[in-house]
Amino acid sequence: CPRKCDREFSLAAQIAVPGQVIPACVDVEPVRFQNDPELSLYITRSLEYFRSQQELMTGAFDMVRKENRRIGLSKKHKRAAYVNLVNGGLLNDTLQGKWNIAPGIPHPRQLVGCQFWTSWELMLLLGINFCSDEEFRSLRPYCPIACGCRGGGRECPASCSSVFST
Repeated sequence: CPRKCDREFSLAAQIAVPGQVIPACVDVEPVRFQNDPELSLYITRSLEYFRSQQELMTGAFDMVRKENRRIGLSKKHKRAAYVNLVNGGLLNDTLQGKWNIAPGIPHPRQLVGCQFWTSWELMLLLGINFCSDEEFRSLRPYCPIACGCRGGGRECPASCSSVFST
């Protein structure tokens, strides 16, 4: 999402809290990755970007090949994990509420939702830090806890500064 859509992105990520205008400093429920059109689009576009970048694809291939055990993959699942990234299986699984790093292979630490997308395993595989706002929009508005929001950081809900200041 280009910088010009800052306001729209922030508004779309707000969590409705009765009686409050400020979104809560909590990670969204994993089901939001399926049911929230903006969040689904964010993940879709992020993975489209991944598949369009040769250096990221090559990096993912190398990571799966060299670091398979570190990310919880057996030798026999290495190829399937890479194909899953390339052919959109990771995206399809997410949109169906499945948190697999390869077909039928759950995240090695059983992470789901925000914890899944911000895990070091996914960062290692994709070469994308979903909590960073350096190049693109981050998941911080949706996943402030998983992204370590403190003290009102960029794209973090303002309520996170009060949660962590006590």
